[in-house]
Amino acid sequence: MKLERLPEPFTDENGQRCVRVPLANSAGEAVTYWETYWELIGSGVSALWCYNHNRGGQRGEQYVKAYVGGKPRTVSRLILKAGRGEVVHYRDGNHLNLRPDNLYLTEGGFAKVDCAELLAEADDAEA
Repeated sequence: MKLERLPEPFTDENGQRCVRVPLANSAGEAVTYWETYWELIGSGVSALWCYNHNRGGQRGEQYVKAYVGGKPRTVSRLILKAGRGEVVHYRDGNHLNLRPDNLYLTEGGFAKVDCAELLAEADDAEA
């Protein structure tokens, strides 16, 4: 029997409307703002998110990924519309806290995808 992974709306301690998104490959869930989640979905991002742990990487980083245009992409990069060579950081260190105010960018990453362009292309493809 296949379990449905439905997002669960809630209000956080600051009165913000949020959503818990269950993750494939994990018993955990990611959290972001309600508006952020629906903006992503409306831009062509899959509603099914998964947990990815990069064990082979330098820092053993954790990521939440979702498909856009048939390819897995890091949700935090999509939220911030990170460009090439930009790195996303998490203010509280929690890679499952995808509220935009918990995320910030710095230069110096190895990313080759411009997420703003990617989302624009995905949105155009759906139109």
